[in-house]
Amino acid sequence: MSTVLAIRDDQTEFDDRQLAALAQLGVQDAAPADLALFFNQAQRTGLNPFSRQIYMIGRRSGGQVKQTIQVGIDGLRLVARRAADRAGEVLSMEDTLWADASGQWHDLWLSPQPPAAAKVTVIRGGGRFSAVAMFSEYAQSYNGKLSGVWASKPALMIAKCAEALALRKAFPADLSNLYTDDEMSTAEPVSQATPRERVQDSNAQATAGLQANVNALLKEAGVSSRQEAGAALSYLVGHTVSGAHELTVAQAREIINPRRLDATRQKIRDYLTEQAQKVEQSEQVIDVEVVQDELTEEGEAHV
Repeated sequence: MSTVLAIRDDQTEFDDRQLAALAQLGVQDAAPADLALFFNQAQRTGLNPFSRQIYMIGRRSGGQVKQTIQVGIDGLRLVARRAADRAGEVLSMEDTLWADASGQWHDLWLSPQPPAAAKVTVIRGGGRFSAVAMFSEYAQSYNGKLSGVWASKPALMIAKCAEALALRKAFPADLSNLYTDDEMSTAEPVSQATPRERVQDSNAQATAGLQANVNALLKEAGVSSRQEAGAALSYLVGHTVSGAHELTVAQAREIINPRRLDATRQKIRDYLTEQAQKVEQSEQVIDVEVVQDELTEEGEAHV
């Protein structure tokens, strides 16, 4: 992860560059209060929102859109492990159990039919924290049939839901209000913009926030003048621009894409070095020509 995007200990909210990166990851219509909660959860858990260890997604439920903070099951395990290590406590889990339709528990599920429930027990220190997840309450379906991974791996999916429940019971201070995407799969995600809307948005002029992030990146790469900024940006986008204010939303987002930020910064530095070498070589040629002219004039004067 780039240190530019890393959440600092002294931060109290996302800065403009981080917000621009989050917008690329789909967090763009969240209210300030939701963003503040998301920042707090990311900082508290130590999970990285820019590599999708933790993320916020709008889901429609009961006709309303609600922002939910979600993590993968690996994210919950990581936070739990860190908390246990800090406290010097033993953390382990008993074997997962699955229940059939009659209520009998099994430590191995071989039936082609989905289990009725799964049970996971987390051991933290001297305590045991068990949770049961009912398949009917979590399974995702479409037109009356199981869909996605719930159709191909039902035992695994319901076990992950039970594990998430048990981990939150064992680590309430660390994992409260954190839910996995598996648990939230029954809620309806907010629909994304249409292709035409995305194209129109991408072709619009870069916002002030995006421009500021681009200019900050240029400065970090060693750009020291408006002329250099225009030249470097023209090199990056493939046509002449005089500054970040002439970039489109799509161009600005591509330049500050968090996954390629280090590579883009180095690309700018290499371009500046190349241009400086060309200027130096040009000056050397001019010096040689001046010396030759002086020698020629001096020779003619002696004739």
